Amino acid sequence: MYSRLREREEKFRAIVESTDDIIFELDRESRLTAIFGAWIESSEVNTDFFIGKTAAEIFPEGIAEVHMMNSEIALSGEQTTYEWSFGEDVNQKHYSINLSPIFDEEGLVTGLVGIGRDITKLKETEEALRRSRDDLLLTMSRLLKVKDPYTVDHQRKVEEIATAIAERLKLPNEKLEALRIASILHDIGKLSIPADILNKPGRLNEIEWALIKNHPDEGFKILKEIHFGLPVAEIVRQHHERIDGSGYPRGLKDGEIMLEARILAVADVVEAVSSHRPYRRALGLEIALEEIKSGVGTKYDEEVVKACLELFNSGFVPT
Repeated sequence: MYSRLREREEKFRAIVESTDDIIFELDRESRLTAIFGAWIESSEVNTDFFIGKTAAEIFPEGIAEVHMMNSEIALSGEQTTYEWSFGEDVNQKHYSINLSPIFDEEGLVTGLVGIGRDITKLKETEEALRRSRDDLLLTMSRLLKVKDPYTVDHQRKVEEIATAIAERLKLPNEKLEALRIASILHDIGKLSIPADILNKPGRLNEIEWALIKNHPDEGFKILKEIHFGLPVAEIVRQHHERIDGSGYPRGLKDGEIMLEARILAVADVVEAVSSHRPYRRALGLEIALEEIKSGVGTKYDEEVVKACLELFNSGFVPT
């Protein structure tokens, strides 16, 4: 039996030492007790430097905090996965770490085992895709500029305001990115509206106003064909809906409206009211903020309005 156990141990060690992943163990004080992987030999790292040390003794302060915080989570008995980076520019490296507790027969945590994977190439691919997507957004925005130069600048400022509000509300990164894209393109449906209506200096007639009110649906039709992996098209379709159901195009109410669309609605109104439009002069920020305050709970989400007011009271100015 001893020989079989030894054979298994040797096979396990051979697998561990051949992997490109970083496999390591920590004790209850988060001190490194073992580290394995083919990367050690290829990088000529002296593992003796790491043994017996905590992350605080190995890494700079910012990176060490990430490691130590996740060690505490795993020592409490929960598995945790996190990412960390080091280096700058082209030399920057990114790693994903999976950290798991080791339990004894009584269910007590005796230490931790971790697996670190180099995800630098994955991050570089994600960044390249993000840049391609941003180029697409810029191109689509420029298409609209041909018909309505005011709208392009409006969309850019709305994106700044909406993103800042979302950050105050601590939206998760995925929702924040969906809102950012939707804000940049929220009026893309106006491509379907004749330029003379978009730039008409006087009051719109009933037919012209009906065409304008249809632009969220038209934007939805355009954007739903693009695979963002995020609900961008739906946010755009809902950005003129109002809490009391008085909005358009579908008259959605309260909980039927996505939070991202509620944020976009407030940012849209603040920018539109405070800026110059073809049919009227700029009314100014003070009147814009009064508009959203007067519509709290009826037209606009209370928490979103509160965050927006706090934002501008703090001195925020869109560029």
